Amino acid sequence: MESDQIQDWTAAASRFAALHIAPRTELSKSREFPFDLWQQMGKAGLLGIGIEKQYGGASGSYALIAQTASLLVEHGHNLGIVASFLIHNMVARFAVQRLGTQSTKDTLLPQMARGDKTVSVAMSEPKTGAHPRLMATTAVKSADGWLINGQKAYLTNGPIADAFVVVAATGGQDKARTFGAFLVEKSAPGLTVLPAMDIGFLLPAPHGAIRLENVAVSPKALVGTPENALNELVKPFRAVEDALMTGPATGALSRQLELIAGIMRSKKTPPTTDMEQALGLFSSLVFALKNLSCQTAAKIDEYNLEAAGQLNIAFRYIADEARSLINRLLGETSMEKEGELATLTQDLRLSSQIAANASARKQAKLGQSLLKTK
Repeated sequence: MESDQIQDWTAAASRFAALHIAPRTELSKSREFPFDLWQQMGKAGLLGIGIEKQYGGASGSYALIAQTASLLVEHGHNLGIVASFLIHNMVARFAVQRLGTQSTKDTLLPQMARGDKTVSVAMSEPKTGAHPRLMATTAVKSADGWLINGQKAYLTNGPIADAFVVVAATGGQDKARTFGAFLVEKSAPGLTVLPAMDIGFLLPAPHGAIRLENVAVSPKALVGTPENALNELVKPFRAVEDALMTGPATGALSRQLELIAGIMRSKKTPPTTDMEQALGLFSSLVFALKNLSCQTAAKIDEYNLEAAGQLNIAFRYIADEARSLINRLLGETSMEKEGELATLTQDLRLSSQIAANASARKQAKLGQSLLKTK
């Protein structure tokens, strides 16, 4: 997109959020997915940002997806529906468009761009997460394709998905294990969508699980190559998700800044100089995080995952500092323990814990590399 097109797009996204998401104050407490709102998002083009124009999308960048997510939260005041939006767009662009067969792209991408269908990535498993050595789901070669058996959990958009990109072991042992990814329709015989999981935050984004029992798929169902899903999809998907999730995080922080400033203005007693300084520092940190988010997502567009990872580490650190300031400001302003600000604070805190251990391991590896003798 050209710069003027990007400006038009972001302005339209902000208006959409203010008109269609912000009035839906029930979203942050609802366990029912708002399909009517999802359809409106599809009609507005929001569900096909990163999909190429030939498939009905906008051909936008990862940076634009992250920026749009930020604006949707800032002006729509809900992290959960934007988490669903973000995963939908990520799966469409990074998995289906990048690794799917041509027939899959021709059929599925236009439906995803309109919001008629969504796809969930099924990597994690109960208790073990997405650790390759512990993955129990298998795909065994058959005369007509593959037979898949296993169970997947913690699937964002799982309960509303029309299909799943299922990662399964295809051969080998221990460190030599190979993995494939397969597009499996919800209606496939042997696939059971299990009851939705209550993770306690990011409502109304649904999370779920599936069970696969001798699910037969054809070779056309392959997403990438049958031996290399670990490097083609699993590892990079985590990096892409970490980078793009900085978008909604900055949107939530921006909205918190607006709410806290409004509360401080409404107080009969003027804030102390210390509180004014804390609010000013919070504003500066949000500004820095917005710019850092854009840079991180731009590195994904360059497919420079190493650089995106390092920027994400910095983002997490500064965001932690910003959340510490929020806690201080909330304590001083005697904020309500329920309501929009409380929900945003909880959603930010709990979502920041996702992949925190993986980020810590990356930090350690960076430090170890610097300590090696040259």
